[in-house]
Amino acid sequence: MKYLPLPFYQLNRLRGTYSIFAKVNAVIIGAIFGFVIDIPVYMFSFWQYVEVSLNEIITWLDTVLPIAISIVSLPVDTLALFTIPTMIAIGYLAGESMGWGEWIGGLIHNDGRASERYDGRENGIEWIATRFTDLHSRNYHKLSLAIRGFYWWFLTLIPLAFVMNPIIILTAILVLAIGFPYSVVKMMEWNDAEYIYGGIQDVILIGLIGVYYLY
Repeated sequence: MKYLPLPFYQLNRLRGTYSIFAKVNAVIIGAIFGFVIDIPVYMFSFWQYVEVSLNEIITWLDTVLPIAISIVSLPVDTLALFTIPTMIAIGYLAGESMGWGEWIGGLIHNDGRASERYDGRENGIEWIATRFTDLHSRNYHKLSLAIRGFYWWFLTLIPLAFVMNPIIILTAILVLAIGFPYSVVKMMEWNDAEYIYGGIQDVILIGLIGVYYLY
């Protein structure tokens, strides 16, 4: 089972073992969508608006900031080609960087407070979760992990809402959010849970690519 030939099934486990793979995975997921997204479709209305706006001010900029104009006058499809994949990669890194060990430990060891890390105190997760459940309950760990997963994948996938149906993107984010605590509860062992959660990531990413090409 641990040798399934799926990219993030393996890469998510490597990310959990070696910190460098957070950066590697960020580059890979950005590159995947960079190759997948078709440039003509990629020129959505926002970029068309930017193109029109740039054309309107091009004369003034050309006289004041000749160096800047050489950058902003790049073809719109060239700007689009690099912007969303870069946003996805940066979003993955930012979303992955916050801690979650307290909640995983709490679920695996079935205790109220697994450590003194208080992972959700500075990013609002503890505040949100305790609006719905008790701080020292098992449900608190589940809900906190789901919110933590939402943070991670919202930052990663929301740029795709520019080129795909935002409802589909939000659905994918919610599935990945719920999949985070699900993988831990199902396996009750973190190493195996990382494989399972990586598999969920594979299913969602493949699904998004399929939806993109179908619609």
